[in-house]
Amino acid sequence: LQEQGIALFPEDRVTPSLNTPLAPGLRIFIDRSTPVTIVADGRVIDARTHQETVGGVLADAGLALMGQDFSRPPAGETVAPDQTIEVVRVRETFEIEQEFIPFETKWVPDDQMQLDQREVRQTGATGVIKTRTRVRYENGQEIWRQVEDEWLDQSPSDHIIAYGTNIIVRTLQT
Repeated sequence: LQEQGIALFPEDRVTPSLNTPLAPGLRIFIDRSTPVTIVADGRVIDARTHQETVGGVLADAGLALMGQDFSRPPAGETVAPDQTIEVVRVRETFEIEQEFIPFETKWVPDDQMQLDQREVRQTGATGVIKTRTRVRYENGQEIWRQVEDEWLDQSPSDHIIAYGTNIIVRTLQT
């Protein structure tokens, strides 16, 4: 085959085998492999195959589709010569975000307290609203995000300050 300038790839099938001695009338059949390019996990792989489907090519290359991973074209599609097959790795995460609700300050008059006196009756607390968001990544790039749930984690409580309104008249001897 070399003398005739016929190049073979390791994936090509030759019948009879290459170790068979030559004999008059011997017929040699070459079943050529199909060249494909696989783009997966940040690598570009030039391969040759006898598989008929994209899924078969990926299996031969040792590239499993796990979870929500998919391929372009789909795994069941027939392979064409010089076709590029892309493996898309899918990852979904949940993010919890917090939004703070400020508390209000309320002033309450107290006729039992002397004028110009102040007292904190209740310390204010900031409220919290939490949001859970599903984020989808394909090949490390964010594709979309969707709010799954939102809830009030902690209600805000008012900051209450009492101030005196009782006027006490005092006399002073000078």
